[in-house]
Order: sequence, then structure tokens, then C-alpha cells
Amino acid sequence: MMFSPGPIIAKSTGEGSAALAVIRISGFKNISDFNSSFSKKLDSLKPRVASLVALLDKDKLLDEVVATFFQAPHSYTGENILELSVHGNPINVDRIIEFFCDHYSCRLAQPGEFTYRALKNKKMDLSQVESLDMLLTSKSLQGVELGLKGLNGTIHSCYLTLREEFIKLRILVELLIDFSEDVGEVETQEKALSQFSHLKKLIDNLHSRVTYQSRSLLSPSIVLFGTPNSGKSTFFNYLLGHERSIVSSEAGTTRDYVSETLQIEHRLFNLIDTAGIRESQNAIEKQGIERSFEQYREAFFKIAVINPLDYDDHFLHLLSAHSVDCFVITHFDKFIGSTLSKSTFLEFISQQKKPLFLSRGPIEPLFFGPIEPLFFTGPIEPVFASGPIEPLSLFFNLISQKLDSALGNDPILVPRQQAAIKAINDSINNMDIKMIYSDILICSNEINILGSKIEALVGLVSADDVLNNLFSNFCIGK
Repeated sequence: MMFSPGPIIAKSTGEGSAALAVIRISGFKNISDFNSSFSKKLDSLKPRVASLVALLDKDKLLDEVVATFFQAPHSYTGENILELSVHGNPINVDRIIEFFCDHYSCRLAQPGEFTYRALKNKKMDLSQVESLDMLLTSKSLQGVELGLKGLNGTIHSCYLTLREEFIKLRILVELLIDFSEDVGEVETQEKALSQFSHLKKLIDNLHSRVTYQSRSLLSPSIVLFGTPNSGKSTFFNYLLGHERSIVSSEAGTTRDYVSETLQIEHRLFNLIDTAGIRESQNAIEKQGIERSFEQYREAFFKIAVINPLDYDDHFLHLLSAHSVDCFVITHFDKFIGSTLSKSTFLEFISQQKKPLFLSRGPIEPLFFGPIEPLFFTGPIEPVFASGPIEPLSLFFNLISQKLDSALGNDPILVPRQQAAIKAINDSINNMDIKMIYSDILICSNEINILGSKIEALVGLVSADDVLNNLFSNFCIGK
């Protein structure tokens, strides 16, 4: 985005009719310039205090508005800002904006231009702008909460601290190059090694916060995984509360994954029913199984649905190789009384320290309950519900607890920041700081490369295409 000076104007509220709309003007020199178009002299208004005034085109009333003047630098953009709360009919809003463009040389703002000016005038830093983008565009409650949290500047403070500690290391290395005889070479080398260790701990801490992909937490998926006819589709429909996935006694009914939005405690999850896992020669079914594995690998919460009367050891081996958040075992009453009960299945389940839910027959709420305790040290004994049990709250609590735990670790979910932190982590892990003893110039070069990556994270050297991509997501009035 190329900065263009001069006053800009835009509606800051949403599209469509409403009782009120807010029009924002930024970048004018003097508030008194607008005096002739209002019933009250605007330079007499106290800054940041709303006042009811009439907006006039000569003697013609355009609207009665609430005007608020934000005097520079104490405004969102750091410039003089006039905000007008007007009646929200789009015709009225467009007429007022056109009036200011015609009479006061205002131009329509580009998407995100108000925030761009705030960044340029150092009212916001790049990480705060990215948090604002998440707040305004996120389709999930957790995205809104993380966006609000990022606006307070805490994460940027972490980045600045990292940069300050890096500068300390670079100073020590430069001293070794230019003034080693004056400062004491051995002592300075030891200080540099200590500072390097301290810097690496800061980077390790940041890197631990980029474990999750942004999609994994902002739009988390719950995946049901199992063999054909294990009860996945029945359980999928049960969680949704309506028939969405086809249920049939014929194995392999689900050839591709089926997804639906599921709301848990005001948070949106993507619930996915996958194709049954088995050896197949059918090209279409094989493709569906491959997609099932892809969904399973990327899932935030993994539920393995198993029919112990119809499974194979190959599938249990697959589960052992991949993490599972909980197990749902169907037809467990028939399994206990069968000759299969001495199979490797019980041995496998007894080794899984994960929540385990048993169903007597098909998945129905009347005969559905958890095993307690959740972690086993001895033989498994079935526990059947003695009365109606609502298992949904048990599942939903498990899912919410995992999400709360992940969000409680202050994850960094902005893709640009994640990529920058990963690049910094790779750089410092590949660096041989002991080169200060043998070839200080090579060590200095590696440290300078690390420094450029830290500068990019802080936002001090951001490419224009990064900014253009970021601000293109913003609405016109932001």
C-alpha cells in the first residue's frame, strides 16, 4: 500500500440499513475547516466528547449527527479524526460521504488505510495490526479472544525483548572482532556464550507457542476414525443430533469424509465422519481412505470408533502409531461374552491411557457410559449404565478441556509470525556459537543472518507485499 497524504473518509460500520452508521474522516489539518457545514463551530468542541450537531449543506439540513473530534496525536491513526454518527440508511450515508468528498477534498479510503496510517504513525505495531485482522475476520470465538489478547501489545513486547537480547549478543561478538585485546578476549567469549544460551531459551519458548497451525485452533476439527461398520456414522449423527451421514449395514457406505459444523460452548468445531479403514482394491474407496488418513493426521481431536466384533490387528497397529484422544467401543456386551474376549483387543485397550466409552449394542444414549477410572493398571471390567446417561456432555467436556489447555499456552497463530519464529529457531539451531574461538568472522556472519530474521519478526523490515496482503483483508473504514 502506497501512502497518500490528505484527508480520507469511509463508513466504519457494516453494510446494509441500520439505526446508526459511523463515518470516519482522518488526516485533515484543522477541525475548524468544517465549521461552515455544522450548526456549531467544531473547534469549540471538547476533544473526545460527543456532541449533537446539525450537518448542513448551506441552508439545507443533511442530517442531525453526533460528532466526536479526536485531536492528533491522541487518535486511532495518530492524525486528526472526526467521527460522525449518522442515521444508518445507506442512501443517507452515501450522500454525506459524497458531500465531504465534493466540498472538502476528502477521498474514499482504501481497505485498511486507517490502520495503515496508525502503523505508519507508530500508534500500532505490526503484531497488533495482525491481531486486529484476526479479531475482525475470525469466524470462531477463540479467534476473537486471541485477537483481542494480541491487541494489548504483549506479544510485541516479547519480540522486542528478543531483539534487545540479540543486540547484546551482537555487541559482544563485535567487541571480539574489533577490541579483543582491550576488553579481554576470554572473558568476552564466556559472556557471549552465556548470552547465546539465554537468547536460545527465549527462542525455544517462542517456538513452543507455534506448535499448532492456526487452522487447528481457530477452526478445530473432530475426526471419527475406524473400520467399516464400526458405528462412526451413527455416532456422527448422534453428536449432531440429526441424520446427516448415511447409516447402513453394508460395509463401506461412507466413501469420502462428511463434515458438519458442531457448536460446543459457543465455539465452532468441524465434525468429520471418515471412510472406514480397510484394505480395498476399489479405486474410489482407496482414495476415500487416503483422505481419511489426511483428515485424521490434521485433526485437533481424534476419536477412534471400534467394533470389537469386527476389527483387524492391522487397524490396531495403525492406532498405536497415531495419537488418539478417546475411544468409543460399540457392542461391548456381545464382545465380553464371546470367544473373542481373550483376543489381543483387550490387551490393546488396556494399554491405552485414554478416555474410554463403552456402548451396549449400537450407540444409543440409554446404554452409553464411561469407564472409571480413565487410566487402567489392571484388567478391564465393563461398567454398564444403570439408567439414562447423557454422554454428550462427557465428550464435549473432553474436547473443550483440550482446546482450553491449548489456548492457555498463549499460542501464536498468525501465519507470518509462525513462519518467522520457525525460521529464527532453525537459524539458531544451525549456528555453531563455538566458532567464536576459531573463526569469529563466520560466527559474526551467522549472527547477522539471525538478526535479519528477528528484525522481520518484529516488523522493522517488512516487505510491501506482506503489508498489502495484510491490509487487503480489512474493511474500508478500518
